[in-house]
Amino acid sequence: MKVGDEIVIQYHQTHAQFRVTWITACEGSSEKQVGAECLEPEKQLWGAPFPQRVDEYEEQD
Repeated sequence: MKVGDEIVIQYHQTHAQFRVTWITACEGSSEKQVGAECLEPEKQLWGAPFPQRVDEYEEQD
């Protein structure tokens, strides 16, 4: 898995497409933490809507 990859996350019987935005290693462990952007926020994967936020890194006009 690498930044930019599209993945599917499933919670109970619902699944949605996400894009990997960052990956970091946990110190002293082989575990990794992964940040992901939901590409289908209308699915409300965890039973609550994702907040709609402006991407702070997106170019502004």
